Amino acid sequence: MKKVILAAYNLQYFAEFHGTAGFVDPNTGVTTPYTPETYNAEKGVYEGNPGIASSILEYYTRIIIREAQPKLIHEQFGVNTPIPQKNGERAKWNRRKSIPKALKPLTEGVTPDPSKMHMVPVYADVHQYGDWLPYTDKVTWITADDIVQEMSITLAEQYSATMDTVVREVLNGGSNYAFAKKNAGTDKEEEVTTRAQLDKSCILTYKDVFEMNAILSANNVPKKGEYYIAIAHPYVLHDLMVNAPDKMWQQVMAYAKPENIFKGEVGELGGFRFMRTSEAKIFKGKILDKYDYLVIKVDAEGAATEITISENLTAEELADIVDTYVNIAGTRYKIIGAENGKLTLSQGDLNATGLAAAVKANDKIYSAETGLNGEPVFSTLFMGDENTYGVTGIGGHSVEFIAKKLGEVGNDPLNQRGSVAWKATKGAVILNQENLIRFESGSSMSRHVRTAN
Repeated sequence: MKKVILAAYNLQYFAEFHGTAGFVDPNTGVTTPYTPETYNAEKGVYEGNPGIASSILEYYTRIIIREAQPKLIHEQFGVNTPIPQKNGERAKWNRRKSIPKALKPLTEGVTPDPSKMHMVPVYADVHQYGDWLPYTDKVTWITADDIVQEMSITLAEQYSATMDTVVREVLNGGSNYAFAKKNAGTDKEEEVTTRAQLDKSCILTYKDVFEMNAILSANNVPKKGEYYIAIAHPYVLHDLMVNAPDKMWQQVMAYAKPENIFKGEVGELGGFRFMRTSEAKIFKGKILDKYDYLVIKVDAEGAATEITISENLTAEELADIVDTYVNIAGTRYKIIGAENGKLTLSQGDLNATGLAAAVKANDKIYSAETGLNGEPVFSTLFMGDENTYGVTGIGGHSVEFIAKKLGEVGNDPLNQRGSVAWKATKGAVILNQENLIRFESGSSMSRHVRTAN
């Protein structure tokens, strides 16, 4: 019974953790100070917030920061520019453009015309995100667990994954990209020109890393300290580390100052400090919600652009796939029409003269997000310093963790319902496209990928 009462008190303690009192800065872990209830003898009343001690508030805050902060991998290298309250929901950065070299010799006594510096504005819109979990009075009576603590951990994990994904998707929309080679690391390497051709032999190698370094260096991309930054999936890093020459990969604990490491950092190679995260972008999609792929029923004829599929799709499903891109045998096509079990395709990115030579019976039609034969494709981000991209939120409301005690959720006269929630604002934008390269590859471990992320 004592343990149950303690859990109930903890729920009440946490109940005041809301609004500005519960604001947490995800970068510093600082919370708005809390003043516990005290008795004012002169007035004969209690003042402050009843039922909560600052030590309990700090306890839950530490839990949230401990769970959330280490997983915010993608946003940690951007310029953080919060929007002041009551100043709209769009952030603005000014991007400075370089000016040409001054190669014309000066004429004695003559002042040349000045150059002009141009500042290009870059904007990011902010959106609001959030979720919540309910609990009931009965749960607090029958469980020995601190239910608010468990909910806080669960929501902190969800919050960090959501915010990290928002930034990740922006970074993966950059205009600069490169592809791993087929049979990478062997004497049978082949160039790959589209995502649709990538398979599990197209791994990231140490040679690719040095090539990315050369590209960024040639573009005069500033480094973060002495290194560039890379964010990669564990499966990609597995291939890189296993195939790198002996002693080329430097583990993070071998650094001269291992205490100065970034969130998620695991090592250095080729002038890049590598961050490892399971939230790195994986391109893997379904052709339709209930189909991983469609099957071609008969060979394509001559120069025709129409194919017949084996699946009996509804009119709604056929309409859904019009104007989408697909991957057939390593070639990317656009579906420009769909009717009565037949799909009309564009000529494809490889400018084929017809489908007869490329599209055969029993070939599978995959989403264009995937590599060859539906293989997942992994994105590794190679980038420069913090001027590569910007992240923003609305100042004072970047993230709030909110708890409501029993009786505070809606119409609840019997004090049966409480809740725990989070709410956040976030936006991101690439500031300098030349500072960022999206390197797409397969992985020898791609068989372990089950769903898109």
